Amino acid sequence: MVRENRPWLLLIFSDEGHEELVKRMWFERMVDLAFVLDIQTQNVSNFYHGLVKSKGILNYCEIVKVV
Repeated sequence: MVRENRPWLLLIFSDEGHEELVKRMWFERMVDLAFVLDIQTQNVSNFYHGLVKSKGILNYCEIVKVV
């Protein structure tokens, strides 16, 4: 069984209500996504999995694992 690498999609909105999409960015690794947001990879992972509430830049972001 081979593990497939599926890309991450970062959606950045202009407001916390996620009404207006500003930017869409694709990443191969979560590490790269965290680097662009200038936060720790662990914080990005915890946010994606719903373990922590959004704070800071993450209030304006949505992270999707593309299937």
